[in-house]
Amino acid sequence: MCGNFKLTADDLKALDAGDGEALNDHGADCYRAGDYARAVEYYRLAAGLGEVTAIVNLGYCYLYGRAIWIWPASSCCWPMLATESSSMMS
Repeated sequence: MCGNFKLTADDLKALDAGDGEALNDHGADCYRAGDYARAVEYYRLAAGLGEVTAIVNLGYCYLYGRAIWIWPASSCCWPMLATESSSMMS
């Protein structure tokens, strides 16, 4: 994580509750505000909880180099992982 990335009390509650959707939503808010580094950190947390949308969003960040190095090989893997996660949840 970024050195100055700090979770709020609400973030910690969401993390403890396994609420990847809330963390992904917070990441999306950061992304829309142009804070890509913070968005990526939230997406990583949410993806770690299996949040499919966060996995796709993280792949998008890798593809377009949002706050991280452009890594086309990795950007292709994230959507596949999201598909696998989604099918496992069904």
